[in-house]
Amino acid sequence: MALIGTIRKHSALAVILVGVAISAFIVSDLFTGKRGSKRSLPSVGTIAGEEITVKDYNQRVEDNIEIQRNNQNKENLTAQETFDIRQNTWTQYLNEIIMGKEYERLGLSVTTDELYDLVQGPRPHSLIRQYFQDPATKQYSPEMVLNFLQNLDNMKPEVKKQWLNLEKYIKDDRMTQKYQALVSKGYYMPQAFAGMDFTNKKKNAEIRYVAVKYTTIKDEDVVLTDKDYEAYYEKNKHMYEQEPSRDLDYVIFEVLPSAEDRSQTRESVYQVYDDFRNTPDYITFVNSTSDKRYDSTWFKKGQLPVMIDSLLFSSAVGTFVPPYEENNAWHMARLMDMQARPDSMKAEHVLIAYKGAFRAAETVTRTKEQAEKTADSLFSIINADKTLGIQLGLILK
Repeated sequence: MALIGTIRKHSALAVILVGVAISAFIVSDLFTGKRGSKRSLPSVGTIAGEEITVKDYNQRVEDNIEIQRNNQNKENLTAQETFDIRQNTWTQYLNEIIMGKEYERLGLSVTTDELYDLVQGPRPHSLIRQYFQDPATKQYSPEMVLNFLQNLDNMKPEVKKQWLNLEKYIKDDRMTQKYQALVSKGYYMPQAFAGMDFTNKKKNAEIRYVAVKYTTIKDEDVVLTDKDYEAYYEKNKHMYEQEPSRDLDYVIFEVLPSAEDRSQTRESVYQVYDDFRNTPDYITFVNSTSDKRYDSTWFKKGQLPVMIDSLLFSSAVGTFVPPYEENNAWHMARLMDMQARPDSMKAEHVLIAYKGAFRAAETVTRTKEQAEKTADSLFSIINADKTLGIQLGLILK
């Protein structure tokens, strides 16, 4: 099997990239309380009496972003795609909580037998029919579903997670169908009304009429009195109804932090900075304390904020950037790692199929052990060529 993939080499150009744990601690200037050991988690909103914490919401967003990346086979999503996912995540909470309460009140559920039928039954869900198709015939293959489920325990964690997400979608879709069917069956039209509607739709009428334009009547031929105007008004006064209008005068008082507020905020930020310097797990600390999650992106010189760019590219790994205020927000950072890398590279995976693997062709007779042996051999050859400058991972299916 030939190796699919080439690496563009730029030996004359190396870019210094810095991995920075940027913890942008955006602290409101109005924050006057001290940071304690026990703080209630902030929430993004409340739905039907249930509070959605920032931590749970952000975790759901990260999971949905990961699902989107896997579905689209993309390493990174655009800003618009990320924004749409955040909006859709909130919609998910709305549907789960509001409709979940309604399903519970009505006694609706999806049993284990129903879910089994939707996955392995004679009429499976449309997504099952779509994903499990024989490569040769392009037709749905129940054998592929059975083979996949039998080998699920031996698959990678991300594959298991994708399957659980698919099962959840199928179950939620079934609940929606049940609810819609329940609502639609709640409407009843009596036979008399149905017959009347059918008869009315069959009736035809032919009408001929003549109209005289009012402009053909001379103004002097029509004399209107106050009673005529009054009668017209009483008959048509609903056409002149208006919402009451109001004239408002208002003044705006800008709420600005006092010198004492700023002093207390600064003191609180430096308490956070002390904890930041002493924590054994920087990633968890940033994700649980900062308004922005840990950023594992590699940066090259000129991409970071001016306040930390020149400092970090001339410092050793482990250097801390003390708190500084910018645009009414406090920021601090730590240099996590530094590497010299080519400015661009490209790599692709070698996929070695074996008998019984998901979506493997029926003509494949290689065993899983033989596939692993082939992969190890290719890996040794690739790893021995130091001119590649990168270790290419082989993924088995």
